[in-house]
Amino acid sequence: MMFHVIVGLGEVGTALEELYHEAENQVVGWDLKRLTHGSSTSFVVPGFNQLVTKAQERGETIVLHICFPYTENFIPQVKYYLGKFDPHYCVIHSTVKPGTTALLKSSACQTIYSPVRGQHDKLAEDLQGYPKIWTVAQFETLTRDNLNEIKQIFGEARMISLPALELTATQLEIIKVLDTTQYASLIAYAHIAEAICTYYELPHEYVQEFGLEVHRQTGMRPPIYPGGLGGHCLRPNLELLLKTLPKWRKEFPLDSWGLLIDDFLTTIQTIDNQWKAKNGKKNGQDE
Repeated sequence: MMFHVIVGLGEVGTALEELYHEAENQVVGWDLKRLTHGSSTSFVVPGFNQLVTKAQERGETIVLHICFPYTENFIPQVKYYLGKFDPHYCVIHSTVKPGTTALLKSSACQTIYSPVRGQHDKLAEDLQGYPKIWTVAQFETLTRDNLNEIKQIFGEARMISLPALELTATQLEIIKVLDTTQYASLIAYAHIAEAICTYYELPHEYVQEFGLEVHRQTGMRPPIYPGGLGGHCLRPNLELLLKTLPKWRKEFPLDSWGLLIDDFLTTIQTIDNQWKAKNGKKNGQDE
């Protein structure tokens, strides 16, 4: 029997809680809300701690789901919840700075990294639509029973479990931030294309339609429109990628590669800043 503890009831945590409830599984949620006057208040179900304690006493498998956004305090916050709930499994759904899951490796539980894919307005549906890819931090202690239980963790929410054990947790973290950064770069390119069109007094829609006909035949020209980078994924994930660059610069075979990547990613941010300064922060695009 599994008992799911979801920490962070934003869009991801709320969608997960909804899926576990709908499938009639044991699940409780915990969230910290920062109020406008600056103090923090816990919003939890009545008797939250007692419910978790009773599940532990019954010998149930405690699964901790981490769903709150990454900050510089992410690792100590997760360690606090690991100590508080003493789970058998910890699943990190949050998009994190590459290398984070490896730092949360624990001998007390299996730490799993499993990024989220989906659109924010239908996230619960997409969590069941896309296979939930995952890998672990502790390959050396992974058993066949662990594999079956991890499959059950996702299966209890009717999600499709897709192990990617050929990847380290850090590699899967990089895949996630590169995926959203690719989309962000396409939006930035659309700004550049629109500026060139404006110079030549050419409606940008003609360029989109020209490529759309190719896309209908080949799938190679998806229409991307100028706009702001959404605040939930694209911009924060881009910043996570930028934070890893100092280490990369030391390891790239050519220093120019590190500088080129830095310039490229920073340019995307600059284009986004200029668009928001002109248009405000409304209508930001997200994954």
